[in-house]
Amino acid sequence: MKKANAADDAKAALKSQWNAASECLDEKSRRVLAASTAEALGCGGNQIVHETAGLSVKAISP
Repeated sequence: MKKANAADDAKAALKSQWNAASECLDEKSRRVLAASTAEALGCGGNQIVHETAGLSVKAISP
């Protein structure tokens, strides 16, 4: 059994938050939210948002 670490917990929380918010947003708003989230996460943020939100890295970039 794999032991969860802080990064896995953060990704799970981000995925849950993304799923709840994205239902209410149009495509442009989802991209803006993804880009701002990636920027807030800092280095590697685009990849993390890509993995959790399922958007392409190109769609996340501002």
